[in-house]
Amino acid sequence: MNAGQTCTAPNHIFVPQEAQEALSDAFVKIYKDFYPDGAENAAISILVNNAAFNRSKQLLEKTRGEVVCGGQFDEKRRWIAPTVLKNVELNDAVLEDELSGPILPIVPVKDMQEAIDFTRSQPHPLSLYVFTDDRAFEEHVFSQNQSGQFVRNDCCVQFTIQDVPFGGIGESGDGMLMGKCTFDTLSHFRPTASSPRLADTLLGWRFPP
Repeated sequence: MNAGQTCTAPNHIFVPQEAQEALSDAFVKIYKDFYPDGAENAAISILVNNAAFNRSKQLLEKTRGEVVCGGQFDEKRRWIAPTVLKNVELNDAVLEDELSGPILPIVPVKDMQEAIDFTRSQPHPLSLYVFTDDRAFEEHVFSQNQSGQFVRNDCCVQFTIQDVPFGGIGESGDGMLMGKCTFDTLSHFRPTASSPRLADTLLGWRFPP
């Protein structure tokens, strides 16, 4: 969506090492389904300006990850194909900051606790997505991390639900939007107090001697 230039776009995927190849193969299959005539001929958003294009292009040049699908670019159009990477390490350039582009790194981990620990060591994300049918695992991930939103088995749908507050925590944002939450966030509740003169008699213990 919008070449990854949305605040709720997934920034990377953690996957157990033993499942990385199966996930990569699935991306290749779906990529061909999405773009049977090639991504170059598909209706894919361009990058918003030259700075955004150059930043994404430089990240693709600097990463030590391997391209699973995508990777093509057209500088004149500021266009980069949706690109999936695999074998991305935790210290890779593409994990140093929010991507805000059409790049999706697959990060293999020895176990999901390693993924949880890494996420906890970073600024709180705006959105955290978990793909599982194991409710106990879902609850474990939820309880071990803080994020603006938490979604199971989908991405980017949370801001379309009008009755659900949308917002971040820490560096990912402050306050909540949608409906009355927007009003409350943009309103200042101003406490006021008025003390009657009789209070000095009742609370005389406040004064010396």
